[in-house]
Amino acid sequence: MDIAVGGFEEVCGVVMGIDFNEILHKKESWNYHALATEFFTLAEKAKADGEREAENIYTSLAICCHMTLNPDDRIKPFKPLFINYQDNTRTLDANDLTDDQLNIIGEIYKNIEPPILHCRIADILWVRKRDHIAAITAIESYMKHFNSCIEKNAHHDAVPLLERAIRLVHHAGQIEKYMPNITSVIETYLLPPPAEQPFFFTSKLIQLILGIETSKEIEIARVCRDVAEIAKEKGEWHWEQDFYELEARWYRRLKDKSKEIAALLLAVETLERRGESCISSVRKDYMSASSWFSQAIEAYRRMPGAKEHSDRVH
Repeated sequence: MDIAVGGFEEVCGVVMGIDFNEILHKKESWNYHALATEFFTLAEKAKADGEREAENIYTSLAICCHMTLNPDDRIKPFKPLFINYQDNTRTLDANDLTDDQLNIIGEIYKNIEPPILHCRIADILWVRKRDHIAAITAIESYMKHFNSCIEKNAHHDAVPLLERAIRLVHHAGQIEKYMPNITSVIETYLLPPPAEQPFFFTSKLIQLILGIETSKEIEIARVCRDVAEIAKEKGEWHWEQDFYELEARWYRRLKDKSKEIAALLLAVETLERRGESCISSVRKDYMSASSWFSQAIEAYRRMPGAKEHSDRVH
């Protein structure tokens, strides 16, 4: 059922008797799965009460929340939440929204305050209708939602929001306007990274800013080394290796070959030490040790001037 733009406020105020900001402020913290459940429940209640307009609105919102964001996909960033490959069925995604539903959410999002729903709807309108204004709105709202997630220590939820904001900046041709601010935000969490900041989050920020213009290249390269050494102290082998490799990537960007090689050598040394740890313990694990030493040998062989290291490990 089509809802005229002029009649939207009446539908919100009279038919439903509740506004969306009230729903969103009902809980201190929402996620998309919880929002989808809430809106589907409200849609069922509206259906039972014979309120077809309200049912359509709540269903449209539920569909928007019942998707997962894949920021790496340039064409279809919103994926079905569940896919059953056995019977070739799936839940809905952005392409399943009807024109009527797109018109509904196109009016709703302008008056929604919490960024969790604001950025999602605005982005869907960009993906489906190439609404340039919605894309710009989504960028700003994604950054607000990102900051909100960090404040709640929800770093896993924050990462895709930042990635998608960066992608939209390029899509919408807003690099000069928004990228300096995004770069500044990333630098804030890197120079230096807070002590309690998760390794995966620091790693992701460093990878993201690698593709962005920044004047802090040397400082970020040093941060990679510092965090690698922290990971080493904590026995976090994987992250130690990861940050040494990121350091190497930054020095490659800076065209400093000697420091790049030095960082790569440190990264490969973590493989050696992992192998050594497997046979230095009371319960010796020769099979795992062999695997780590083999990886170290192959890594050294790919590096220029590292034959002596390869021979030594062999």
